Amino acid sequence: MHKLAPFERIARMVIARRMNAGWTQQQLAEQMGTSHSVISRIESGQHATSVQTLARLAEAFNTHLVVGFDDEPAEVAVESDVRQIAAVT
Repeated sequence: MHKLAPFERIARMVIARRMNAGWTQQQLAEQMGTSHSVISRIESGQHATSVQTLARLAEAFNTHLVVGFDDEPAEVAVESDVRQIAAVT
């Protein structure tokens, strides 16, 4: 797995949620009280995103941010005891 893969997965989730909401990047930025360039960087999948920014995204999407630890590779872990998650918002 290359080191940008987690950021790319987050980018895909943000893009999908934004599109489902029918928002442009600018509209999402306004919902979050940030700039269009921040949303563009997140959606590029090339940059780390802080937990605070992820929490603001969750709030904009009217949902909860979930953070967790997983002792197994994504291909192996399937809702088992090796996954621990917690809602942040």
